[in-house]
Amino acid sequence: MARNEAERYASVADFAADLRRFLAHEPVTAGPPSTYYLLRKFVRRHRVPVAAAALVVLSLVLGTVVSTKLYHDARASAAEAQQHLEDFWRLADMLDLEELETTEKELWPTSPARLEEHERWLSRAERLLERRPLHEQAIASLEASLAGEASAMSAEQRLGAQFLVQRLKNHVDNLRALAAEDGALHRMQQRTAFARTVHQRTIEDRQHDWDRAIAAVDASHRYGSWHLQPTLGLVPLGPDPDSGLEEFAHLQSGRVPVRDAAGHLEIGDDTAIVLVLVPGGDVAIGSQSTDPDAPHHDPFRQPIEDECETVHGDSFLIGKYELTQGQVQALGEQVQALGRPGSSNFGDETYTAR
Repeated sequence: MARNEAERYASVADFAADLRRFLAHEPVTAGPPSTYYLLRKFVRRHRVPVAAAALVVLSLVLGTVVSTKLYHDARASAAEAQQHLEDFWRLADMLDLEELETTEKELWPTSPARLEEHERWLSRAERLLERRPLHEQAIASLEASLAGEASAMSAEQRLGAQFLVQRLKNHVDNLRALAAEDGALHRMQQRTAFARTVHQRTIEDRQHDWDRAIAAVDASHRYGSWHLQPTLGLVPLGPDPDSGLEEFAHLQSGRVPVRDAAGHLEIGDDTAIVLVLVPGGDVAIGSQSTDPDAPHHDPFRQPIEDECETVHGDSFLIGKYELTQGQVQALGEQVQALGRPGSSNFGDETYTAR
């Protein structure tokens, strides 16, 4: 029915073919077909495959959406778990530092026998100090969150963040104190170095001095049969020119003093503690109220007091001078350990009688 003859069906057969195509839901030749028209005809002819393909595409789209949602949820959960893990390690660092501060006071005496404990202490302290920049970064991040996102944080979250910031600041301050020039790390480094070298400095390098001191004690009638042995941490100084008693320097407490031309020790604020080896002997202790002319008479003695008796004591070391401020500073916590039961300030080796 087109006005232009060239656009009409050339024959009845062409018209019949178009009718067959129409009935078969195929595009007809009458008129220029649009893309939509061609697509609609294709879908009409292939309903099942197209529907299946559409279902697959829809599944893929939904799967992508769900996967993306799950991915973001997983990332959020992972970030939250990582935050909890970091908080755990921060707390662990705080507790570890507190334990180190306590342990430092207990690691006496400093001797080769405790060298491994000293080295473990230093290793733990160094690991804590390596993590200090991480704590400082956490403080900066939390403070930025408190300043910039206050409206997005609940009151509980804000209080928690403020508490954590304060604890981290205290921890960082304690780490700075640990690494300070007068801090525990420096003291433990010195003590560890001492433990590594004390045997050589007081036994091996002083063997000649020990041989002389041992021979002098063995030859002296005042010390009787008591025998001197080399003692870790002590340096023989020879006899006092006035008393003739053997003297020793406690190496860890300061510089080993020397004698002047007259044989007297030259003592200063930085010199080591000087110990005098006092001979043992018999001594009467207690009191008696029966004989006024006998020793230890006490007319007011009570019955519950011990009777006067004679006891024997071995040779012992006693400080020759009062401690100087330099010696107290050099010894630190060891001064407090002097009165602890079972404590020894010269290592595991001790004077013994033979």
